[in-house]
Amino acid sequence: MIWKIILLLSCFNVLVNAGGRCSGGTSSRDPKPFRNNLEWINSLQAYPKLNWDRLIREPNDDDKEAAKDALVKSGCPTNSLDELLGTSHCDMWPSHLKSDKAPYAVMSRLILRRIADSRVAYVERYPNFQVNSPLILIFESFE
Repeated sequence: MIWKIILLLSCFNVLVNAGGRCSGGTSSRDPKPFRNNLEWINSLQAYPKLNWDRLIREPNDDDKEAAKDALVKSGCPTNSLDELLGTSHCDMWPSHLKSDKAPYAVMSRLILRRIADSRVAYVERYPNFQVNSPLILIFESFE
């Protein structure tokens, strides 16, 4: 009987030592950021139709934190995070987008990409519409 306990004990010890940390099959770690913005942008889903009435012009801290989490989870390059987050407030937008009554014709021509599982849209550079640097827009929802 003692030999069975010794055998089982050694097997248990091997299993415990081999297991290391068990994650339950899922990882809570954020994905590795893309090496550059072009790779990241190309990974985002084009999303041309938005309900502009749901645009948040002055996001609060919770909105910004949710946007940051979404950018990180999407693989946004770390060197672009702070710059993009700074563009979420209407004070940083081009003048023709700042107005509450921004022309729908202008807004609908912006090149938008949705950050998956979030309320954030990435706006690509579009010099013809005076969007000379990329920015993000935060919405109440996309529905």
